[in-house]
Amino acid sequence: MSEHKQGRYAREIKTLHKVAERVAAGESMASILELTPSDMAFFEGRAYEFHRQGQLEKAEEVALGIVALDDTRVYPLLVLGDVALRRRDAEEAVMWLERAAEEDAEDVDVLIRLGEALLRAGNLERAHQMLDRVIALGGKGDEVYARRARALQGVVRGRQRDAASTTSPLPAG
Repeated sequence: MSEHKQGRYAREIKTLHKVAERVAAGESMASILELTPSDMAFFEGRAYEFHRQGQLEKAEEVALGIVALDDTRVYPLLVLGDVALRRRDAEEAVMWLERAAEEDAEDVDVLIRLGEALLRAGNLERAHQMLDRVIALGGKGDEVYARRARALQGVVRGRQRDAASTTSPLPAG
């Protein structure tokens, strides 16, 4: 290896070491790469457009890229949860949506989807609690969320009744 290439290699290793130290200290890749909030909003806009157009694979790919850059951003976590719901993978949806709810515990869009994912995963008690939270937050001024939460609660109650009736012993007779 030439002396020039060795010098370049040594500088690259030094740079990688500095990046690794910053990541280990908890800094996001978005910050390390000096991406601005408007840069991140641009990427989120692309994920939104793909999601809105039903291009779920592309939406998921962009959202995963955003999460790799900054895993505290709520919108890409919401997109990943919604894509998983559409694929009927309730467990994965719960994982992504719980992460989103950890970042913003009052985002009713996240909470209602988390309630739905918990319902689909069969975690009826937690689903009921999450939907109660959406209603308590008043849908953040959007009655559609509150109405949807009440409708999903009706499904939860129906499934809870069904589960109780199948586990109850039949009367003697």
